[in-house]
Amino acid sequence: MALSDFALRSIMPQKKNPGVIEHIKGKPRHLIGALVSCLSCQKTVAYSNSKEAGSESPHMFAEAVRQLEAILELCDLVARSLVMKSCDKTLPRISRHQPKLTDLLVRECSLSFRIAYQVVGTLVREAKDKGIDRSDNLTAAFVRDVAQRLTGEAIALSEEAVSRALNPDDNVRSRAVTGGPAPREVEAMLSATEARLCELRSDNDARLAAVSEARSKLGALAARQPAVTTSLEAAGD
Repeated sequence: MALSDFALRSIMPQKKNPGVIEHIKGKPRHLIGALVSCLSCQKTVAYSNSKEAGSESPHMFAEAVRQLEAILELCDLVARSLVMKSCDKTLPRISRHQPKLTDLLVRECSLSFRIAYQVVGTLVREAKDKGIDRSDNLTAAFVRDVAQRLTGEAIALSEEAVSRALNPDDNVRSRAVTGGPAPREVEAMLSATEARLCELRSDNDARLAAVSEARSKLGALAARQPAVTTSLEAAGD
């Protein structure tokens, strides 16, 4: 199942994001906002003829209707643009490495992202046609050949660089940015989380101790209450 190109959005030639469906997912939030606006205007309003209920409450109703009409039109567009395709073969496993191969071509060969994505997309399709499924069967010569045919220029790309790009362990370790999956970054995030958890536990213990102390004081005051009452009654007599 696929969407027609006019229902998609992406700057990447081999990647198709369902832009219309993203709008369909986002627009119901406007309906929720209209409902919250209406209910907020009616809150604590007496059941009578009032401006809050009569004028302000339905203020967002017209906008909600427009958004609902837009949602229905977009759903109709999606339904009409669906294309059913038969799939005889799955993509080769090297397709999983498309982002890393693209980064490699941009970083090592100074290609633009658009051209690099075109090269990698063509690479995957040709690998499928040639029966190349495993990433360790993909050679730098094959990558250079595809790139040269698409760009018209020879690129310098070593077997070692391609091997690193296709190695899952190297892929993970290379993502050493803040919040990335590299082991060093993950360890740093775990340490920060554990430190924050210790702070929260200490704060919680302090709050529990304060509550316990307050309960003890309240209990002591309650225990003294009969004696105080008796003293006041005696003084009144």
